[in-house]
Amino acid sequence: MLLRTWDFHRGGKWHVTRTFVALIPFLNARIQGLYKLGREGTNTKKGKAHLANFYITSAAIGMLSLLNHLKNEDDDRYKELTDDEKWYYFHIFDVPGLGHVRIPSPFEIGTLAGKMPVELFKSLFNQRFAGDSSLWDFAKFAFMDMFAFNPIPQFLKPWIHQYSNRDSFTGAPIVPRGKELVDAEEQFGPRTSALAKGIGKVAELAGLPEIAQSPLRIEKFFADYFSYLSALTFSGADLAYKAATSAPEDPFLYDTLGYISGAARFVRGERPNRRTRYEEKFYDMLLEGEKAHRTLNLLKKERRREEAFAYRQEHRELLRQRKSMLNYRKKLKRFKTQENLILRSDKSRDQKNSELDAILIKRKALLKKAIDKFLAAGG
Repeated sequence: MLLRTWDFHRGGKWHVTRTFVALIPFLNARIQGLYKLGREGTNTKKGKAHLANFYITSAAIGMLSLLNHLKNEDDDRYKELTDDEKWYYFHIFDVPGLGHVRIPSPFEIGTLAGKMPVELFKSLFNQRFAGDSSLWDFAKFAFMDMFAFNPIPQFLKPWIHQYSNRDSFTGAPIVPRGKELVDAEEQFGPRTSALAKGIGKVAELAGLPEIAQSPLRIEKFFADYFSYLSALTFSGADLAYKAATSAPEDPFLYDTLGYISGAARFVRGERPNRRTRYEEKFYDMLLEGEKAHRTLNLLKKERRREEAFAYRQEHRELLRQRKSMLNYRKKLKRFKTQENLILRSDKSRDQKNSELDAILIKRKALLKKAIDKFLAAGG
């Protein structure tokens, strides 16, 4: 029965196809999935009833996906989600007893029948949020990630991620922009494991390059190669370390246990989401402003007055917004300082969670305000 639907001994006749299938994980499965999907949609030998059932099912998936989008489109919790979160999952909020639930989107049928109609609808009826991704962005994501047509072999991806400081799977930076300019051993977040920090310290003592000393990079490197086994090892070691020492109560303990068990992948609860598109967008805009500022200073330093004048005129709004962005960044740093003080305090886990959530909500509101202000000014 399995071979009638999936046969991984098949690799194509063209030698280039066979090479890519051998090098790229899941490419064989995606090609066969698309082939089976296309064959089911054009197979007249099974009769009209079979074809009708196929297209009715596909239409039902698309309609449910579109209705879910229409229900969520005015919800700030949905608007703040990153692109990969929206494209990999169907999001349902306010589920009794569970809160925010996300349902994984099936790769081929989920993308073509579920996500594509939503993206087409958003483009046709101008339903995209300010600063939202385009239909072309979705098409690239579907082709390269959902359908696994990314030609980069898997064994090279972790090294490319480290070089570019970006996860090609989600588009998120490994080391956030706010931490890139601090010492490598200080590049960790509130959820970074003690094991990763320890490896970073050993790397520093061994005189290894700075890139090998960053706890965030260390966790990402092992996760790229060992996936769930890496997460289990780092999280388990972290729990054991905190249980054996007098470390302050961990407010993310239940999140860690949920991730190890797999439940947190689907049930996100009522707590605010830490990773949003606002922060990534904010630091992208700040980087653009910094580039413009330094380019203008270079032109002035080299006394290229006419070029400097023309450049200032062309980037006037971006340069003006840069000053505002720097002020917002100062406020964000204050929030980060408050978070660190709470994490190191002797307060109970519930009290820490409550205070951290309150800061997170304020932080997201500030980021949203900064982005809305920038986009309203034509940025």
